[in-house]
Amino acid sequence: MTKFQIHLSFCVLWLVGVGLLWFVFIPEAQVSRENQATSVQEQELRLGKQEKRVASYQAVLDRYRDNQAGIRALKNYLSRDPSETQHAISAAIEELARKHYLGLSRVTYQNGKGKRSDLLTMAIDLPLSGGYRDFRAFLIDLAEQEPYLAIQEIQVEGSDFSGTLEIDLGLTSYFAMEAGHGQ
Repeated sequence: MTKFQIHLSFCVLWLVGVGLLWFVFIPEAQVSRENQATSVQEQELRLGKQEKRVASYQAVLDRYRDNQAGIRALKNYLSRDPSETQHAISAAIEELARKHYLGLSRVTYQNGKGKRSDLLTMAIDLPLSGGYRDFRAFLIDLAEQEPYLAIQEIQVEGSDFSGTLEIDLGLTSYFAMEAGHGQ
Protein backbone atom coordinates (compact mmCIF):
# COMPACT_ATOMS: atom_id res chain seq x y z
CA MET A 1 0.00 0.00 0.00
CA THR A 2 1.30 3.27 -0.98
CA LYS A 3 1.33 6.40 0.99
CA PHE A 4 -1.37 7.85 -1.21
CA GLN A 5 -3.67 4.89 -0.64
CA ILE A 6 -3.14 5.07 3.12
CA HIS A 7 -3.89 8.73 3.10
CA LEU A 8 -6.97 8.15 0.94
CA SER A 9 -8.19 5.38 3.28
CA PHE A 10 -7.63 7.60 6.27
CA CYS A 11 -9.60 10.45 4.62
CA VAL A 12 -12.48 8.10 3.73
CA LEU A 13 -12.59 6.73 7.30
CA TRP A 14 -12.43 10.25 8.65
CA LEU A 15 -15.31 11.37 6.42
CA VAL A 16 -17.37 8.31 7.41
CA GLY A 17 -16.69 9.05 11.10
CA VAL A 18 -17.61 12.72 10.71
CA GLY A 19 -20.77 11.68 8.82
CA LEU A 20 -21.73 9.28 11.61
CA LEU A 21 -21.12 11.94 14.23
CA TRP A 22 -23.15 14.36 12.17
CA PHE A 23 -26.10 11.97 12.02
CA VAL A 24 -25.87 11.17 15.73
CA PHE A 25 -25.19 14.57 17.34
CA ILE A 26 -26.96 17.05 15.06
CA PRO A 27 -30.45 15.51 15.53
CA GLU A 28 -29.78 15.40 19.30
CA ALA A 29 -28.86 19.08 19.22
CA GLN A 30 -32.06 19.86 17.29
CA VAL A 31 -34.09 17.76 19.74
CA SER A 32 -32.34 19.58 22.58
CA ARG A 33 -33.22 22.95 21.03
CA GLU A 34 -36.80 21.81 20.46
CA ASN A 35 -37.00 20.63 24.07
CA GLN A 36 -35.66 23.98 25.24
CA ALA A 37 -38.22 25.77 23.07
CA THR A 38 -40.97 23.53 24.42
CA SER A 39 -39.91 24.15 28.02
CA VAL A 40 -39.83 27.91 27.35
CA GLN A 41 -43.33 27.68 25.86
CA GLU A 42 -44.50 25.69 28.88
CA GLN A 43 -43.07 28.33 31.20
CA GLU A 44 -44.80 31.04 29.17
CA LEU A 45 -48.07 29.10 29.43
CA ARG A 46 -47.62 28.68 33.18
CA LEU A 47 -46.87 32.38 33.55
CA GLY A 48 -49.91 33.24 31.42
CA LYS A 49 -52.12 31.04 33.59
CA GLN A 50 -50.67 32.62 36.73
CA GLU A 51 -51.32 36.10 35.32
CA LYS A 52 -54.92 35.11 34.59
CA ARG A 53 -55.30 33.77 38.13
CA VAL A 54 -53.84 36.97 39.58
CA ALA A 55 -56.20 39.05 37.42
CA SER A 56 -59.12 36.89 38.55
CA TYR A 57 -58.14 37.32 42.22
CA GLN A 58 -57.82 41.06 41.68
CA ALA A 59 -61.29 41.19 40.13
CA VAL A 60 -62.70 39.30 43.13
CA LEU A 61 -60.97 41.71 45.53
CA ASP A 62 -62.31 44.70 43.58
CA ARG A 63 -65.86 43.28 43.73
CA TYR A 64 -65.41 42.63 47.46
CA ARG A 65 -64.33 46.26 48.02
CA ASP A 66 -67.27 47.51 45.94
CA ASN A 67 -69.65 45.30 47.92
CA GLN A 68 -68.23 46.60 51.21
CA ALA A 69 -68.76 50.17 50.03
CA GLY A 70 -72.32 49.30 48.98
CA ILE A 71 -73.04 47.69 52.34
CA ARG A 72 -71.69 50.76 54.16
CA ALA A 73 -73.88 53.00 51.99
CA LEU A 74 -76.93 50.83 52.69
CA LYS A 75 -76.22 50.87 56.45
CA ASN A 76 -75.93 54.67 56.31
CA TYR A 77 -79.17 54.85 54.36
CA LEU A 78 -81.02 52.60 56.81
CA SER A 79 -79.75 54.53 59.84
CA ARG A 80 -81.35 57.83 58.74
CA ASP A 81 -84.01 59.52 60.83
CA PRO A 82 -87.42 58.70 59.24
CA SER A 83 -88.99 62.12 59.89
CA GLU A 84 -86.07 64.02 58.38
CA THR A 85 -85.93 61.59 55.48
CA GLN A 86 -89.66 61.98 54.81
CA HIS A 87 -89.17 65.71 54.32
CA ALA A 88 -86.11 65.19 52.10
CA ILE A 89 -87.83 62.55 49.96
CA SER A 90 -90.96 64.71 49.71
CA ALA A 91 -88.91 67.70 48.53
CA ALA A 92 -87.00 65.56 46.01
CA ILE A 93 -90.22 64.06 44.62
CA GLU A 94 -91.86 67.47 44.26
CA GLU A 95 -88.79 68.89 42.54
CA LEU A 96 -88.56 65.94 40.12
CA ALA A 97 -92.29 66.10 39.35
CA ARG A 98 -91.94 69.81 38.46
CA LYS A 99 -88.79 69.14 36.43
CA HIS A 100 -90.60 66.48 34.36
CA TYR A 101 -93.90 68.39 34.04
CA LEU A 102 -95.90 65.86 36.06
CA GLY A 103 -98.96 66.83 38.10
CA LEU A 104 -98.61 65.71 41.71
CA SER A 105 -101.43 65.69 44.26
CA ARG A 106 -101.98 64.48 47.85
CA VAL A 107 -98.82 62.46 48.53
CA THR A 108 -99.49 60.12 51.43
CA TYR A 109 -96.99 58.58 53.80
CA GLN A 110 -97.64 55.61 56.06
CA ASN A 111 -95.11 54.29 58.57
CA GLY A 112 -95.08 50.61 59.42
CA LYS A 113 -92.95 47.63 60.30
CA GLY A 114 -91.02 45.65 57.71
CA LYS A 115 -91.15 41.88 57.35
CA ARG A 116 -87.97 41.81 59.39
CA SER A 117 -88.40 42.93 62.97
CA ASP A 118 -85.36 45.23 62.80
CA LEU A 119 -86.71 47.38 59.93
CA LEU A 120 -89.25 50.17 59.82
CA THR A 121 -90.97 51.05 56.55
CA MET A 122 -92.40 54.21 55.11
CA ALA A 123 -94.92 53.60 52.33
CA ILE A 124 -95.32 56.53 49.94
CA ASP A 125 -98.29 56.83 47.60
CA LEU A 126 -97.77 59.27 44.71
CA PRO A 127 -100.69 60.14 42.44
CA LEU A 128 -99.13 61.62 39.29
CA SER A 129 -100.49 62.78 35.95
CA GLY A 130 -98.57 63.43 32.76
CA GLY A 131 -97.08 61.88 29.65
CA TYR A 132 -95.34 58.53 29.40
CA ARG A 133 -91.92 59.95 28.52
CA ASP A 134 -92.08 62.46 31.35
CA PHE A 135 -93.00 59.70 33.79
CA ARG A 136 -90.19 57.47 32.50
CA ALA A 137 -87.64 60.29 32.93
CA PHE A 138 -89.07 60.97 36.42
CA LEU A 139 -88.52 57.32 37.42
CA ILE A 140 -84.95 57.30 36.07
CA ASP A 141 -84.05 60.48 37.98
CA LEU A 142 -85.78 59.22 41.14
CA ALA A 143 -83.81 55.96 40.98
CA GLU A 144 -80.55 57.91 40.63
CA GLN A 145 -81.40 60.33 43.43
CA GLU A 146 -82.89 57.77 45.87
CA PRO A 147 -81.28 54.42 44.91
CA TYR A 148 -82.68 52.49 47.91
CA LEU A 149 -86.28 53.61 47.43
CA ALA A 150 -88.23 50.51 46.37
CA ILE A 151 -91.02 50.68 43.79
CA GLN A 152 -93.86 48.53 45.12
CA GLU A 153 -96.60 49.29 42.62
CA ILE A 154 -97.32 51.23 39.45
CA GLN A 155 -100.92 51.64 38.28
CA VAL A 156 -101.47 53.45 35.00
CA GLU A 157 -104.75 54.64 33.49
CA GLY A 158 -104.99 56.48 30.20
CA SER A 159 -107.39 59.32 29.62
CA ASP A 160 -109.10 59.98 26.30
CA PHE A 161 -106.94 61.14 23.41
CA SER A 162 -104.97 63.84 25.20
CA GLY A 163 -102.06 61.48 25.91
CA THR A 164 -102.24 62.25 29.63
CA LEU A 165 -101.80 59.29 31.98
CA GLU A 166 -103.05 59.00 35.54
CA ILE A 167 -100.33 57.15 37.44
CA ASP A 168 -100.45 55.85 40.99
CA LEU A 169 -96.89 55.10 42.11
CA GLY A 170 -96.31 53.17 45.34
CA LEU A 171 -92.84 53.47 46.88
CA THR A 172 -91.31 52.13 50.10
CA SER A 173 -88.35 53.40 52.06
CA TYR A 174 -86.72 51.35 54.82
CA PHE A 175 -85.09 52.37 58.11
CA ALA A 176 -83.16 50.48 60.76
CA MET A 177 -85.10 50.24 63.99
CA GLU A 178 -82.96 52.10 66.51
CA ALA A 179 -83.58 54.05 69.68
CA GLY A 180 -85.22 57.34 68.80
CA HIS A 181 -86.67 56.12 65.47
CA GLY A 182 -89.98 55.05 66.99
CA GLN A 183 -91.27 51.52 67.39
